[in-house]
Amino acid sequence: MEAKALALFKRMAEVGKIFDKTKFNKETEKLYAFKPQPHRFFCFFVKGKRIYIVSAYQKQGDKAPPQEIKRAENLRIECMERIARKEERHEKKQG
Repeated sequence: MEAKALALFKRMAEVGKIFDKTKFNKETEKLYAFKPQPHRFFCFFVKGKRIYIVSAYQKQGDKAPPQEIKRAENLRIECMERIARKEERHEKKQG
């Protein structure tokens, strides 16, 4: 599993996009998923071309379980709040 996941992460870093939707796909409005079989890694993009991986699970069926999507979305929101607080602290130091 590690080799497949690392290969996908490396391809995204080097190329900037994964064209194969069976390997990387938009899951919701703001969440994407790396899909090395049999795992899923939910992630999201932020400015500066950064990707944050917020959760992972082992695939059980064809569709992502709603509770996994909800968990990933909650973690995305939490992460975005932390990023915003960090940027605010940085701006206060600069200003």
